[in-house]
Amino acid sequence: MHEIRNLGPELEPAWRACRRHALHHCGHDDRNRVSAADCLAAQVANGNPNHFVIATQDRQLQKRIMREQGGAVIFSSSNGLGMETPSALQQGEAAFKEAKTSRPSKAERETLKKVAAHVDLEADKKKKPPEIDFNIPVSTWKPKAKAPNPLAVRKKKKKDASGGGASAPAKAPESAEASAKRKRVRKSRVKAA
Repeated sequence: MHEIRNLGPELEPAWRACRRHALHHCGHDDRNRVSAADCLAAQVANGNPNHFVIATQDRQLQKRIMREQGGAVIFSSSNGLGMETPSALQQGEAAFKEAKTSRPSKAERETLKKVAAHVDLEADKKKKPPEIDFNIPVSTWKPKAKAPNPLAVRKKKKKDASGGGASAPAKAPESAEASAKRKRVRKSRVKAA
């Protein structure tokens, strides 16, 4: 805050914006005042316990952050946000932490020793494991052909009793009732192109 204030009146809006947000008291008071870059580097030191994200264009500060464990540098480009590859120190620390978490703890190792003492390991060693035949032929599954959807299939026309291949033309209705029950013919529209 002090450094922004001392940079001049052109950064007055930035200083006012910073005052609206919550402040983290770093421990650098008026008696032992340090530069902003040194203060930020001190906050990220020792594994970044407060999980700070520092946005800066200062290359020296970026290099200092990259040297710290848990410090990452994110940059913006035309393709979007990107992250620089971690340093060798950070990769080594990450591998160490992963190996440490994958091993059993002391309490788990003691429990395993107690369980192993109760189990008769000699009897387990004498038993032969079941033999597995690896020459079993593998059957390939193929989907079978299915019948067509009965709701989508068109109904077949009934053949005449005479047994002819094509049906004879329909006769005109003889009575008035039969003419009233005549089927309506659908008109098809012609689409204009």
